[in-house]
Amino acid sequence: MFKYWKVSAAVLILCLFSSVYAYSGGSGTEVSPYRIASVSDWNNLMATTSDWNKHFILTADVNLSAIALTPIGNGTTKFTGVFNGNNHIIRNAKINIGDNDFVGIFGCVSDAQISNLGVIDVNISGHSYIGGLVGYNRQSVINACYVTGKVKGSLGIGGLVGINFGSTISDCYAASSVIGNTDVGGLAGLSSASDITDCYSTGPVSGSSNTGGFAGYQAEGNIEACFWDIETSGQMTSAAGEGKTTIEMMLLNTFTSAGWDFVNVWDIGEGQTYPFLRKYHGSDLNNDGFVDFADLNLFVGNWLEAI
Repeated sequence: MFKYWKVSAAVLILCLFSSVYAYSGGSGTEVSPYRIASVSDWNNLMATTSDWNKHFILTADVNLSAIALTPIGNGTTKFTGVFNGNNHIIRNAKINIGDNDFVGIFGCVSDAQISNLGVIDVNISGHSYIGGLVGYNRQSVINACYVTGKVKGSLGIGGLVGINFGSTISDCYAASSVIGNTDVGGLAGLSSASDITDCYSTGPVSGSSNTGGFAGYQAEGNIEACFWDIETSGQMTSAAGEGKTTIEMMLLNTFTSAGWDFVNVWDIGEGQTYPFLRKYHGSDLNNDGFVDFADLNLFVGNWLEAI
């Protein structure tokens, strides 16, 4: 009996220890979100579906190039929690799950919130409902996020979100290469009964039907003050949004005349860069998520031109 008690106590302590230290801190509540700071934390998040209704905060940039990835949220268990990127970046995420649906960093979300997250150099592919950030975005809120990389699939393919249903997206952008067949868009493949405001896309887009520079297909809802680059996207039309030349996409007036907030939310290198979110590093002139010699070269080149 005594031996049994000791074994039971040890198992209980191990379970409690594992629960408390599953992430880099926090308890998954609104006031104490789970803290994601490492690849190990991300592995735990992917594997623990019972946590997908909790609160999370990213406390460091995370490079996911070294691990096999699966989406957070799927058609069976949706992500219904809150993920605050905290102005950090996820890099080099590659997810290729063949002919499966609901693929993205977050595969399928419902009644969720995702904000303040940069996603750089993704490589996302699947069959239907494929997005650089979210594959299927249902009745959720996405704010102040951006994606660069490659997104590929068949139906409902978007640089930021594949399918956007009953949701709100604001102050986001996608600079992703997007390839699909039907309902293919630079930012959203299909948007239904949803509002998208103050967003833009710049990546090349290709598809067979319902293909647009910004959105492939729109049904109801409002898409306002949104833009796409007609030159870099290779698309002159879109289900919504306003097409601009590359030069126009780098002019402050293009966006301020549409009511964008360039005091608290956005900034721009006039005539040099697309708009970027102020929450991220302002010295990242080429908008690739790094402050390096490429940014210095861009600065020096434009400075010399002004002499």
